[in-house]
Amino acid sequence: MTKILLCYDEIPGKYEDARLNLPLLAQGGGISSGAELGVDYVRSQNIDQGSFNGTIALTPKTHDIIRKLDYLQATINELRETLHLTLRNQNRTIIEDLDDDEKVIPLNNLTEYDELERKRVDPKIRQALIARLLGSCSRGTDAIYRVLTLLMTDDFAATQSLAGQRGKKSFKDREKIKSCVYSAVRTNSLMSSATHKDIDESIQNWLNKAPARIN
Repeated sequence: MTKILLCYDEIPGKYEDARLNLPLLAQGGGISSGAELGVDYVRSQNIDQGSFNGTIALTPKTHDIIRKLDYLQATINELRETLHLTLRNQNRTIIEDLDDDEKVIPLNNLTEYDELERKRVDPKIRQALIARLLGSCSRGTDAIYRVLTLLMTDDFAATQSLAGQRGKKSFKDREKIKSCVYSAVRTNSLMSSATHKDIDESIQNWLNKAPARIN
């Protein structure tokens, strides 16, 4: 039976560094176990694999190093899971904060409209608004109408048109809000390929029909 004695000084520096390759944490990977350290070393030295039965006799110092590497592996795996949970909870909190902080939609008047447009500069608020506008899994104009119904009341919609014709306020001039509407519509898997033109036509029709919905 072939035995290989590995002392601390015998392990090349590249194997020590590999155990502490922290960027692997960001990539979703882990570090190798302590047992793999010995196998990697055997392969790197071109030792006859046929004569090697996988048994490695370790000095006490080397055994302690491998034990610590196994502990480090478990710790990094635990930290990775904690990081994933933190990021997921952070996204959920952004949306909940918008709900608790203020009732921003549906919009009732031009003042609220302009204030909402100003706040969309914050990427977190923008994502929260898009999340609030996700209202259905409908297809076509109905999906767009549902998003707009969540965005503004019919009374306010009656004062709007897509391009501001006939003395009405222009919907498309509020670029940030319009962008959120586009994103909310396309987040619907049934509407992911909707073009700007498709959405704009539905917006115009919905705004034009606002007075009839009031009456």
